[in-house]
Amino acid sequence: MTQQTLTRLRNLKLTGMADAVQQQLEHASTYEGLPFIERLSLLVEHEQLSREQRKQTRLVKQARLKLQATVQELDYQSARNLERSQVANLAQGEWLRR
Repeated sequence: MTQQTLTRLRNLKLTGMADAVQQQLEHASTYEGLPFIERLSLLVEHEQLSREQRKQTRLVKQARLKLQATVQELDYQSARNLERSQVANLAQGEWLRR
């Protein structure tokens, strides 16, 4: 029954949820005290995060960036006139939500 459910989830392209179900089965004692709706919420959240991560990975790959740069690797030398606090604020992406 469990394997059939996992297969159905994967066929429905709910791989993140299938992985979360597998995790809940492997660590049953951690989840057994949770109400049904809370466990379901965890499964849905895992699926959503999984999709967002796959999308981000796909977009980075499609961009074909020559260098894999991160905010942590920025050079803050005075000649560049960059402020750490301003860069950190921009990196959070709040300006996108406005």
